[in-house]
Amino acid sequence: MSYFVAGGGVAACCHPGIAQTDLFTVNQKGALCALTVQGNAFWGSPFPLTPTGLAKPGAFLAASPDFGAPLPGVAVFLVDALGTLQLFTQTAPRFSWRNQILGAPGQFVAGSGTFAVLPGTLRDTDIVNQLNVLLVDHAGTLHWHHRDADQVWQLDTSINLGAAASNANIAGLARYANSQVAQELRLFFVDSNGVLNCLTNSFANGWSSSVIPTGAIQLNPGTRLAASVRFGTSPTSDFDDPNVFAVDSDGNLVCFSLGASGVWQATTLTHALRSRKGVKRFAAAGSPVAASRQYLDHAGSPFQTDVFVVGLDGSLNVFSSQDGAAWSANPTVIAPNVAGPNTILAVAPQAGLAPPDNPIQTNLFLCDIHQKLTVCRVIDTGAWASVALPDGFDPNVDMLQGSAGLELTTGDTPLKDLQVDILITEDLIPALQIDTLGNPVGGLSFQLNCNGAPNVQTPWEQFCISLDPYSFFGTPGAPKLSAEVQFWSTVTDTIITETGDHALLHLPVMDVPGIPAGYRLRIALKASKKTVNEAQFWVFDPEGKQKAHWDIKMSSMTLGATGKKVSDADLSEIIHFQLVIVGRQAAQLTELLSGAGTITYTSTDQLIPSLVQNSGTGESSNCIYSTVAPIENTTFLQNFQVLP
Repeated sequence: MSYFVAGGGVAACCHPGIAQTDLFTVNQKGALCALTVQGNAFWGSPFPLTPTGLAKPGAFLAASPDFGAPLPGVAVFLVDALGTLQLFTQTAPRFSWRNQILGAPGQFVAGSGTFAVLPGTLRDTDIVNQLNVLLVDHAGTLHWHHRDADQVWQLDTSINLGAAASNANIAGLARYANSQVAQELRLFFVDSNGVLNCLTNSFANGWSSSVIPTGAIQLNPGTRLAASVRFGTSPTSDFDDPNVFAVDSDGNLVCFSLGASGVWQATTLTHALRSRKGVKRFAAAGSPVAASRQYLDHAGSPFQTDVFVVGLDGSLNVFSSQDGAAWSANPTVIAPNVAGPNTILAVAPQAGLAPPDNPIQTNLFLCDIHQKLTVCRVIDTGAWASVALPDGFDPNVDMLQGSAGLELTTGDTPLKDLQVDILITEDLIPALQIDTLGNPVGGLSFQLNCNGAPNVQTPWEQFCISLDPYSFFGTPGAPKLSAEVQFWSTVTDTIITETGDHALLHLPVMDVPGIPAGYRLRIALKASKKTVNEAQFWVFDPEGKQKAHWDIKMSSMTLGATGKKVSDADLSEIIHFQLVIVGRQAAQLTELLSGAGTITYTSTDQLIPSLVQNSGTGESSNCIYSTVAPIENTTFLQNFQVLP
């Protein structure tokens, strides 16, 4: 069983202002997952942002750059398993994702319907960089969600399209006066009578509806559509002709275009594939298609429009039009035998490639027939290539959260050395919690929990950097970081030795105490023979300057029961370990108000991701962690953040 869903929903977009491309899908267990790539590097592992069961596995979703947020970010929309429209936003790179519910349960088709997300500042309004979300409910009412100038979402349900439009699959298109200002919004859908409808909002007179004549071409009810302007059909690309694409009832790919005359015309792109035996169906009637500009950077800088469709033979095909000219007579086969007939396709440029302000790599994303997340790519006018992202993630493993973090193992070889770096990329702020006795609790602890092979009666070793909740109070409060080492008996569940808190430093005063973005914490272990006998702790400020360091030898510690010095015989040959972000002590659950960052494990040993939960802890939090590639390596990187 794969982590991904064959043919399932994918969405992608560039992250504004940085060299990052983001990709989203809903995995086999119904969790929304995010993947990212910096520039032309390797794609990261999935980061499940939600618990399992949020949405139907492989649900449709849409993503858009969000220039109108407090900081430029990304917005992702999906209809969850209860039929509710949900929004997930990231306001800056490496910040935490946040969740907002738009609408009420049961309003929409759970996960299977398509809808449109259109960005752009609205003309003649004071609304800057608005996002428009357009979808139709069970009664045929158009729901137009749009965000106002105060970042508050508004809903317009004044347009009822009738029963024939119930749960319609929508494609949308914005016409721009420049790169940001929208002159008009258009949406397209095929109703239950097979009629191709167009709704236009030019903002002056509200929405108006019309029917696009299809002539002899027939469309199945609910046909999925793609919409794009035909780039290069006018002196400026902002006013290029609208195109709508569909696979008709005969299995042919059709382009409906609105030319300069203002009259819709239909062009069958696959007519050349007719054979002597009659019509050779090219694709499954009504199947998903995708359309986009292909990003070019060669002499003359021609505009190119691409439309993508999966053939009945499982091949992924692209038809192209340069500078508004006729469509290619035959498709270019991007990849043979790769997809099923109802596979959802998504297109996005790749951010960060030369020239930096004009990405020239175009990506097509899909979940292929082997349940692998596949990226097809072309640079400029070169040849298409494809790569399947690493798979093998276990879909039965729930979200990694709190004390249930990533477990790494060295197999049967005792750990020789380990360095764990924690980079804070968004202010990490725990809530100020008070227990029934009036004592501050919660705080925060970065616990590196280590132990030996399963069922071995050796100490459980814990190396921590903690944020003391008592230091939050005062005038003003000055959050304090401290380090400690503890050895526990896995038989009696008692501490056999501990160092107590070793003060590292006081952090800068904050309005709400926490660890500021930019700080980096490090825990390193060194072994002699087969047991770890030294632990080191560091704190670095946002400029990379060392602010604190503590080095402790295990042989300097004493056993609580006997008062004797710790020897190698008292230590564990460490086989399993994990770093988790949890409550400060005594099985406390810490609620994080904000926070995000990365955890990097580095060792000379080959490390293996493991599902053996040996080094768990009683404390927990609402911190979640990304998965890692299921391979042996000496370095692993995880993202972490507060639960959306």
